[in-house]
Amino acid sequence: ARLRGHLDDLTPGEGVDDVRAKVEHKVGGAYDDGYRQLQEALRSERYFRLLDDLEAFRDKPPVRPDPVAPGRRVAAKAVAKAARRLRRSHKAAVRSKRGTAHETALHQVRKDAKKLRHVAESAAQVYGKRGDKVAKAAHRQQKILGNFHDAVIARDLLATVGSRQEPTPAAAAYAALETREDGLISSSEAQYRKARRKSRKLLRRGLG
Repeated sequence: ARLRGHLDDLTPGEGVDDVRAKVEHKVGGAYDDGYRQLQEALRSERYFRLLDDLEAFRDKPPVRPDPVAPGRRVAAKAVAKAARRLRRSHKAAVRSKRGTAHETALHQVRKDAKKLRHVAESAAQVYGKRGDKVAKAAHRQQKILGNFHDAVIARDLLATVGSRQEPTPAAAAYAALETREDGLISSSEAQYRKARRKSRKLLRRGLG
């Protein structure tokens, strides 16, 4: 959908039509492969065991007879743990080399920001606005890095279907699309750095 939208922004012509056809073929093939894998998974013994386990959990949920720690303390510790994980992944991204390693590290940051967001949203049930603020800050980082990852995926997909070096009318279209994705990658990373600086104290403080 991302590349389709960017292709729609280009001036119509033979080159754009050629790139569009190649992109659609590539994406369509990936979709078909994914659909087949999904169907196989839904027919597997592992999937049916999962359904049985879920039904068993629903019918006989495990209930602890002894009292658990107060909810506020447990929630605060969970948020602090998720925030520490996010800080570690950020530091790993900063230390990583430019290129695939750096992009992979930032994708891990995104996943850890998502985990923190969900933990903080749950904690907001007992911490109110403080939990909401942490969740919103984590969601902001997750969203920005989601855009970053989408641009990386789109750029890599383009590299598998053609190149701006081709002596064809499609070369200009490839060049325009690659330039756009590279720009989105750079701008998304800059937005992430800004969002991280803005929320650094909040996420370090957590709910304490």
